[in-house]
Amino acid sequence: VKDKHGMENLSVVVLAGERPIEQDHQTTNPNIFTLIAGVPTIERVINTLSSSQKFSHILVVGPERAKKDDSEIMKRILAQRKVEYVEPSSGPSESAAKAFMMSDNPVLLTTADHPLLNVRIIENFVQASFGNRADFIVGLVPYEVIKNSFPESRRTKLQFSDQTLCGSNLFFLKSEKCSNVLNLWTKLEAMRKSPWKLVSQFGLLYLLRYKLGMLTTQDAFNVLSRQTDCKASYVIIDQPRAAIDVDSWEDLSLAERIIGADSEGND
Repeated sequence: VKDKHGMENLSVVVLAGERPIEQDHQTTNPNIFTLIAGVPTIERVINTLSSSQKFSHILVVGPERAKKDDSEIMKRILAQRKVEYVEPSSGPSESAAKAFMMSDNPVLLTTADHPLLNVRIIENFVQASFGNRADFIVGLVPYEVIKNSFPESRRTKLQFSDQTLCGSNLFFLKSEKCSNVLNLWTKLEAMRKSPWKLVSQFGLLYLLRYKLGMLTTQDAFNVLSRQTDCKASYVIIDQPRAAIDVDSWEDLSLAERIIGADSEGND
């Protein structure tokens, strides 16, 4: 599907739902307002997206309206010309689906806890996604690339028979059929604690093959495509920082080191 606007004037949806905050910050994880090298996490993400020429519309889904109204950070962000607030739904998948329905296709989907994104990563991903014939495209980073650059970083691994990959919280949605994938995500969130429901959703054979390391990356996306009647595929992102979202204090320390190194490189 080729967008009528080409590769400019795209919409981007930023999921900005919040985790509960406790008094002692060491007892909870960082949130979207946590400062990283002096700048709130969400503001870094929005500033990066705003500085790209590809996006004419940025939908920020969350935080809750009361929190948004009380936040000087959100007031600053929402004063930007391209940015619009969307009240979140009950979970990330439903919030993503709500914002997707409000947007023109195609849409870049990402999260507000991803302060290491830069324009190069985002624009390369968008360009590669347009070059891919699928409708729903997931950005994945080879685990080896992350381990070589940031050996201390602990990431969730997707172990396929042909490669081991990590998520990047970057998704590209080209057509209305992508709603089917977001609806499946909602179902899977509800099944998280019920392994047998997952089995019935995908079939025992595929889950066993994955567990035994016998499922190829393409097999996995073929299963997703069949389940959703939406052609799903992936794009490899070779920038290790694309895999580092900040949802732990270890991630935050790493992000500050990387941003510090960026600043030194720019001096």
